[in-house]
Amino acid sequence: MAKVSIYTEFSDFKLIIPFAGLSEDFNTFVHQHIRHLKTKNSRRFRHLQAILFIGILLSEIYNPCTAQNILQKKQGHLSTFSIETRAYYGFINNYHNELKLFNTHLPAFEVSLIKSASGRKSWESIYQNPKIGYSLFYTSFNNSAVLGSALAVYPHIDFPLFNTPKQKASFRIGLGLAYFNKKFHSIENYQNLAIGSSFNAFVHFMFDYQFHLNDRNRLSLGMSLIHFSNGSFTTPNYGLNLPMASVGYIHQFGKELQNNDLKPYPLFLFTENAPLRIDIQAGFGLKSLNTTLGEKFPVFTQSMTVFKTINKKSSLGVGIDFSWDKSHEELLLQREIGSTNLGLIKYALAANYELRLEKLSLKFGIGGYVYAKEQNEGAFFEKLALNYLVYRNVYASMELKAHAARAAYLAWGLGYQLPFKKVNR
Repeated sequence: MAKVSIYTEFSDFKLIIPFAGLSEDFNTFVHQHIRHLKTKNSRRFRHLQAILFIGILLSEIYNPCTAQNILQKKQGHLSTFSIETRAYYGFINNYHNELKLFNTHLPAFEVSLIKSASGRKSWESIYQNPKIGYSLFYTSFNNSAVLGSALAVYPHIDFPLFNTPKQKASFRIGLGLAYFNKKFHSIENYQNLAIGSSFNAFVHFMFDYQFHLNDRNRLSLGMSLIHFSNGSFTTPNYGLNLPMASVGYIHQFGKELQNNDLKPYPLFLFTENAPLRIDIQAGFGLKSLNTTLGEKFPVFTQSMTVFKTINKKSSLGVGIDFSWDKSHEELLLQREIGSTNLGLIKYALAANYELRLEKLSLKFGIGGYVYAKEQNEGAFFEKLALNYLVYRNVYASMELKAHAARAAYLAWGLGYQLPFKKVNR
């Protein structure tokens, strides 16, 4: 008598059903019966699916070995949480002449609550059970009278690079919201050309190395790049880039689980992604200009990108990009150059890299303009996008476009994914 696993397919999932104590002959009979019912596409097949689903629950509950595994998993969840405190020290990257006023070194502090992924979801297993955290970041910019202080709250994901019983390394990606208690004011704070609004986006990239002091305590060394910006929604908005080094202390609530202790529970397994797909996306945003303070200009974007799946984590894509920016009409008029609405459209080619986390994806893109009547921003651009599947192939998007690390605008939009599945001949 052996424990046998059979499976049946739903629309996008495979249901794995193990039975304890069933013979191989009975398993063969069930397989043949399922195939027969599936070809008939009858209601009896749906009924059998329900019966088999109940079978897995009874089999797993009354199997002593499985019950022990479930108990171990519940105990393990108590030790997946940790708290981290971190001290930063760095400087402001003066990539514009107007920012040389802030040529200073500065400290910063952070506290985080972090949870290790359980490995039950498909993407968690693919990424070797990353850590998901929520952090509170604070800096006074070395008591700057112009910049004031900033407080940021942001979620982040730490992707493992390597992990041993004594040491580990990871790469952190975080995106959140920051509040500044001082911003640009034409009379009271006219020197602050970096921050034009109280609320700004907070972006954090960090390489982190940790070594274990014991089972529950670790020390951390990190190298970070932190960015503040409002996406030119309110100007002036040169933004701030902070290269920073950090040291941290992590306390684990219970013994930390290793990757080999966090096995994915094989109830639902996602099918493979389509090898090719086309993303069609449109977005809208508002931006300001330094020369017309207070006035908002609409921006419309549209793109079509062909993505090729590289592996279960990522894809590469190339596509065309269109943007219509009403502020360009103002810039052209300042140089006594007239333009029609169609003349404001910029045409570009772009290359993209996509990192997938189930329904969530991060896209990094670089591109160059093929045609642009207004060329004050330069010939090349960068894009950072956060997409989330809201319904089947429809996704919502938040996209930041920049030129030479200077934010151009922040656009919100919708997109549709058109997959092309491989046909077996």
